[in-house]
Amino acid sequence: MLQGREFKLVNGGEFFKDKKIRAVLPFDDESKLILTSEHGLYLYNENAITLFKTEVDDYLKNSSVYCGSALPAGRFPKPLLLHQMF
Repeated sequence: MLQGREFKLVNGGEFFKDKKIRAVLPFDDESKLILTSEHGLYLYNENAITLFKTEVDDYLKNSSVYCGSALPAGRFPKPLLLHQMF
């Protein structure tokens, strides 16, 4: 988490030490949706980190996810994959 000009490790953040985080997106008032490049999606709040299962889990885990973004009304587009850039 960015506090001022420094990054601080959040509660439970060590879970992500071996994962490449590509996006941290607002999910609801208490949670963030974390997109990793090879491990899929996770929901994070101060109390827990949980796997966020979707119908595209295999696709996300077998592709090189480059970035993600949130759309209005709580929707999420398909993540940009590295192979889509070339």
